[in-house]
Amino acid sequence: MATSDSWMGIVGAWACSAVFVAISGCGSGKGRPPVYATEGKLSIGGKTPAGAWIVLHRTDEKQPFALKPFGKVGGDGSFSLQTFTAGDGAPAGSYAVTVTWPGPPSKNDPDAVEGPDQLRGKYADPKKPAAEISIHPEKNHLGEISLKP
Repeated sequence: MATSDSWMGIVGAWACSAVFVAISGCGSGKGRPPVYATEGKLSIGGKTPAGAWIVLHRTDEKQPFALKPFGKVGGDGSFSLQTFTAGDGAPAGSYAVTVTWPGPPSKNDPDAVEGPDQLRGKYADPKKPAAEISIHPEKNHLGEISLKP
């Protein structure tokens, strides 16, 4: 005959299994909006801003927790956007583009991974974007976004 302690163990194990199954289903992509491969180039004052961050902010939706596709600029100025996984792209829609370009970390802060924005926030506000773009339900080539320093 099972004691109440053994039943609690069985119920607990079943509950943990149910939670695990539910969580493992979260990464399957169900319920996610479709994303479309998006790539482009960035230059600032004619220079390649390697390590700069590009973030897209929806302009055709007013959701406080909307997805914000992003990408990091490579050594040749190119970037690929991601929303859920590396290089997967962005959902279709209209976006304001923000750009920050972290400098090297301060030698005075050994925990810092990146330094302050070399652009001093000039293109960091989605209300004053670096550019405005549209993502279409196909592979997107944004071309080059050229900014003044």
